[in-house]
Amino acid sequence: MNKHWKPIIRNKNKLFPYLIIDNWYSKKEEKAVWKELDFYLSAEKDNLQRAENTIVATKNGKPLGKSYRIYPNLIYNPSNKFLHSNILRFMYKQRSKEFHDLIVKAIPMARNFPLTNKDSTLISYYEEGDSYKEHTDCLQFTCLIWFHKNPKKYKGGDFYFSDNKELVESKHNRLVIFPSYYWHSVKKLKFNNKKCKLGDGRFTITHFYYTTVL
Repeated sequence: MNKHWKPIIRNKNKLFPYLIIDNWYSKKEEKAVWKELDFYLSAEKDNLQRAENTIVATKNGKPLGKSYRIYPNLIYNPSNKFLHSNILRFMYKQRSKEFHDLIVKAIPMARNFPLTNKDSTLISYYEEGDSYKEHTDCLQFTCLIWFHKNPKKYKGGDFYFSDNKELVESKHNRLVIFPSYYWHSVKKLKFNNKKCKLGDGRFTITHFYYTTVL
């Protein structure tokens, strides 16, 4: 197993178990991911897409999510996306046998995870007043990795599983993976003071995994 990983299995509720891994990226990988995240936020704020204006879960025609969104797969040419995106390149970690062994141990239905053959990635950035109301994802597995500056410059922004009534702290460099049909949400984020700026909030790197029949 990667020496820096700290796995936590949450299976008190046998119907809705999930897996947490702290220290997901190594120090070298973490530095490379920060470089990419900083690049995405280097654009003028008004030019960044808001979740409310993109594909996002809705209720009664209104978007449930409020955050900035970046879609790496739409930015890079498919033939060389792994060359330019560290975040996409590091997805090899979810395809490793050690990760598969951990997820199957935590989530019985995840024995199908190694059979998934498609994935999709988005990056969300939450700042003052942003949140994501209760929803499910229309894929098989949802994998989240959280990033924020230290010391943390905001309150809230934590992740909530409605089925379990469990709050998961969105710690920096923490991964959580679960079947996409679980009800989940993101608590509203609030900056600690008015001096906070773009990039002082919380990033979520989301990888969706699913299977298609060829």
